[in-house]
Amino acid sequence: MMTLASTQATPPARNPAQQAHVRRIGWSMLCYAVILIPSAYVASRHLLAAPWTYLVALAASAPMVFMFSSWSRYLAEEKDEYLRALATARIVQATNVTLAIAVIDGFLQTFGNLPLFSLNWVPVIWMMVERIAAHIQLRRL
Repeated sequence: MMTLASTQATPPARNPAQQAHVRRIGWSMLCYAVILIPSAYVASRHLLAAPWTYLVALAASAPMVFMFSSWSRYLAEEKDEYLRALATARIVQATNVTLAIAVIDGFLQTFGNLPLFSLNWVPVIWMMVERIAAHIQLRRL
């Protein structure tokens, strides 16, 4: 007798390059949360003067920069050409959608008097589109 659990597709096991990438992303997101919470508190209360605020901003952005560099490292470490091609396609798709949103937003600000859009959301949009593309790829396999 088949159960619902036995009919569901299970994702394939991760190879060493994928495991390292997931580990790097996880650590960078943990560091981001640990740094962002006190940074946002300090910024919202205006507790620091100008030179220190730049350092706090750079510290808060460092984990995100590390996360994006992890993608380059993953592509270099991935030995399976097919998996590398799938990851490259997702990166290109996420970049195209994110750039399209940024261009449309820029023109709406210029010609349509749209209020300024915080650039902090650009990486979030990129990550969401990349994950949606990964889900679509998995369903096609």
